Amino acid sequence: MPRTKTNPERSFATSFADEGPRAQAATGLVFLWAGLLYGAQTLAYGAIDAGMLTLTGVGHLILTIAPTIPFLAVIAFVSWQGRTSQKGVGTRALTACYTSAGLVNLVIAIAFGVLAARKGNMTIWLLYPIVICAMQGAAWYAACAIRRKVWLGVVSAGWFAVTVALTLLVTNVQVYLLVLGLALWALMAVPGYVLMRRAAKEPSHG
Repeated sequence: MPRTKTNPERSFATSFADEGPRAQAATGLVFLWAGLLYGAQTLAYGAIDAGMLTLTGVGHLILTIAPTIPFLAVIAFVSWQGRTSQKGVGTRALTACYTSAGLVNLVIAIAFGVLAARKGNMTIWLLYPIVICAMQGAAWYAACAIRRKVWLGVVSAGWFAVTVALTLLVTNVQVYLLVLGLALWALMAVPGYVLMRRAAKEPSHG
């Protein structure tokens, strides 16, 4: 019998084709809601800083926690849906990429939060989203390298551009929050929706 050579690139591509649509749909759903919820929250903070919106102490508390509750529900839904799926190597690569970025974001949030509280300096806390935007750029670049899709690279470039913009605007809080909020909608919610739409059109090979 003739021997069949194993092509690693073909195996990778086949695995990603099998699991790609499910992974894209789940990732897209998470990004869509994260971008919508936290983008709205950021713009609300910008409106407060600009004097366009006034909240009481309870209102501030609600604004602080409101996006997290539905977002955790989305995470729980995605986790429940994917509990029985067998993930291919491509899916595991992307999952590891985004999970590691998420863990780094959490650690950085704690570090910047503690430092800002100790120093009583809001500017320190404003540096945190800048780092997060850079991490988003890196994560989308990794996705671009894995999927080899130009539009993913465009999203990555957008996050890096926002990183630079926020750095220049760190002393102008109102514009800073406006740019960040719009970036969350344009570079997280919209790509999340695109991922979901593409997943719906991309057949899963069983």
